[in-house]
Amino acid sequence: MTDRPALLSFQPTGINLNATVLGEGNEIRHIMDAGRLAWIQVVRGEVEINGQSVKAGDGYAVSNEADIDLLGKSATEVLLFDMTA
Repeated sequence: MTDRPALLSFQPTGINLNATVLGEGNEIRHIMDAGRLAWIQVVRGEVEINGQSVKAGDGYAVSNEADIDLLGKSATEVLLFDMTA
């Protein structure tokens, strides 16, 4: 992820785990490498992911995308799992 407000990153084999906290109106972009998938888990709040609104407790799968844009709609905590296909 780039332009990271409050970020923790963990990288076991084949999986990159990113955690971030976004305030309302804060945005962040995660650039996906070719052939990778992502799972985004919203822990708290509401976030817009590539134009789709996702709330706490929801998960969101991403494939065949070059970028993932996250926009905080409220105080939000998000986990992003970037993994091999």
